Amino acid sequence: MSNKEKKFSKSGILIVSAMVIAFVIILAVALPGGFGSLFEKDSKDLNDDGAPSFSDVMDKGSPIMIFDKRDETKALLAAYDNDEIVSVDFLGSNGEGNGSESDSAIVDAYRALKNIIVGEKIEKPAKAAIYDVNFVLADGTKCPFEFAEDEDECAVNLDGVWYQVAGFSDLLEVIMDM
Repeated sequence: MSNKEKKFSKSGILIVSAMVIAFVIILAVALPGGFGSLFEKDSKDLNDDGAPSFSDVMDKGSPIMIFDKRDETKALLAAYDNDEIVSVDFLGSNGEGNGSESDSAIVDAYRALKNIIVGEKIEKPAKAAIYDVNFVLADGTKCPFEFAEDEDECAVNLDGVWYQVAGFSDLLEVIMDM
């Protein structure tokens, strides 16, 4: 046998083959669209194009669901995870409102809400239109959000304090289309 010929260990080939197969299986299960996605609920997926970018969060503020420490918001987070939101209701300052018990409307409104970025404390916008958005949970609890919008800015009232917000237009679009 010459030096140019190399022998390969059968156990070495078997180990490398097993590692390659395991890696392919892990990728197929873990990646979006892989086998693992067959077992997930896609309708509740909160990843969407409207999600704030990292730079928006760093420059403008915190996502509302992280910033808002009210008990109602904590209950809303838990209710969403447990499919216990029964409706979302909307009332505008003009007295018109609507609501929906549709799962898709609830998910769309929740998705748009979680994408809102809360910034600095401000005074309530002077000539603002007021929008009340209420998520109603299975136990009857309401999680209210009061927004004020004028030509220049938009704000949210959390425990009597007004904060500047960005991204409210997406939520407004969802609730107006309900």
